[in-house]
Amino acid sequence: MRKQATVVAADAWLDGFIHQSPAFQAQVEEELAAINVAQDLVALRESRGLSQVQLADRLGVTQSAIAQLESAQPKNVGLRTLVRVATALGAHVDVSIRPRRQVERKSRQRARTKTKKPAAARSPV
Repeated sequence: MRKQATVVAADAWLDGFIHQSPAFQAQVEEELAAINVAQDLVALRESRGLSQVQLADRLGVTQSAIAQLESAQPKNVGLRTLVRVATALGAHVDVSIRPRRQVERKSRQRARTKTKKPAAARSPV
């Protein structure tokens, strides 16, 4: 119960801080996007029954490269790389660019969730 109260208090603090700092809001949005992509990749790979090593073999890269990609902290991952990985997993990449809006609590909760439908489950492959 105390942990839940702490999370609620942290969310309230973050909401207030985000509204006061557009630069921080942009940084939070960027991190959430990276986390969501990483979660999609992990969920998709696992739904295909592949290990990181097996996916790495398909792509001709090392397992550590896949681990870094799935960590939400990769360096300079481009759209071409994401398309290549998605193709190896029998999926495709959808990119949409929309006007910026306030970060919603729902987005942060999604980033905390470890069990999420892979992108392929949300849209046809």
